[in-house]
Amino acid sequence: MKEEISRRRIQQKARKTDRTFAHQKFVSRVLAKKHLIGLRECAMLTLHEMGLMQPKVKRALAEDVLPWLIEKTQGFLDEDSGAATVTEQVIT
Repeated sequence: MKEEISRRRIQQKARKTDRTFAHQKFVSRVLAKKHLIGLRECAMLTLHEMGLMQPKVKRALAEDVLPWLIEKTQGFLDEDSGAATVTEQVIT
């Protein structure tokens, strides 16, 4: 009789431990899902704001074409102002 009572107590503790563990597991999953909602969208938005998710054409334009264009324009402006200076010197 004592053995049966002892065995049932052990089973009861085991069931209680299992239920507690299952509840903790459930709560952990719910909290994880709640915490991760919108994480992907937020990460993509942050990467886009940092300029890491730009289309290749836009990136190539910003990195290659625009600096070249600005350099050439500055060169033309410098030549034009140089020509204007030479013209003024010839006139005076």
